[in-house]
Amino acid sequence: MGVVLTALLLVGPVQVSSQEMKVGVVDLLRALRESEAGKVASESLSESGREFQTDLQSKGLSVGEQEEALRQQAAEFQQKRLLYSEDVQREREEELLRRQREVQRLKEDTVRLQRDAESDFRLQENRLRDQILEEIMDVILEIGQREKFTLIIERSQVLFFDGEQLDLTDQVIQEYDKTK
Repeated sequence: MGVVLTALLLVGPVQVSSQEMKVGVVDLLRALRESEAGKVASESLSESGREFQTDLQSKGLSVGEQEEALRQQAAEFQQKRLLYSEDVQREREEELLRRQREVQRLKEDTVRLQRDAESDFRLQENRLRDQILEEIMDVILEIGQREKFTLIIERSQVLFFDGEQLDLTDQVIQEYDKTK
């Protein structure tokens, strides 16, 4: 695509079948961001993200509370250690070690949950984005065929273009929103 674009920029207007080439430009990211479906998807993802953060914070507090309780139990045991018999000391040490392993597992589970949730969130975000972009592409194809464009280029692939008359993004957004 870059070679064709460079050739267009160097040669200027090109004749195709004895008629001038009709070129349009579309900013897909802007169309995604500003279309009604894009706004709804963005809000939905934001809400999911807020719910996830709230859930994760509550789990984090739970882990922190359990770590603090374990520290207090260990400190209390150290203070009263000499008052206990060897059997009781051994039992208390084993209980502290067991609780320490439980808290460590809980921390690891929380980290794993966070990674899994972030991965799920990215998958959901990608699915929504891809679905909307596919629908936007259908609208672009329809506009291109109806208005007899020779070439429609994504804005991020264009090094330079002069004139808003080539930018079809607003028209794409409007026609896409009408389909929803």
